[in-house]
Order: sequence, then C-alpha cells, then structure tokens
Amino acid sequence: MHEMSVVGHLFEIITDYVAEYELEEINRVVVRVGKLTCIEESAFQFAFDVCAEGTAAEEAELVINRVKGDELLLDKLEGS
Repeated sequence: MHEMSVVGHLFEIITDYVAEYELEEINRVVVRVGKLTCIEESAFQFAFDVCAEGTAAEEAELVINRVKGDELLLDKLEGS
C-alpha cells in the first residue's frame, strides 16, 4: 500500500503550507493522479483520512482527479 507513503509526503507539503500562510484549517485538497501510478482511490482516501486526523486538514474534502500518464501532483489547497 504505497498510498500511505504518498499521502505522508503530501501532508509534509500541507503542513508547510499551513505554517507559511498561518492557516487554521484546510477545506479542500485537490490532487491529480495519473492512471499509470497504480494508486487506488479508496486506499488513497483512507490514507488521507488517517493522516488528516488532528491536523488542520481533518475536515478537508479530498478531490482526486484522474488523468492519463504517471502524473502525481498536488493541484490545489484551499484553506482559511
């Protein structure tokens, strides 16, 4: 289950973003995931939910946009 590792790195970025912009919460996280990455959406969502517990992203909506290729990109963070 490499989704947990990928989401762990995603949360390093989210944590830096929250600190840099002094945000209290993240409302929405949008990622682009290529079909060739072999990332399973349900496992990615589960890993996201586990990593989000107790963070500014705990209530955030995760949006996974599937694209062609092997792209894996944090596309957008929305917070306040």
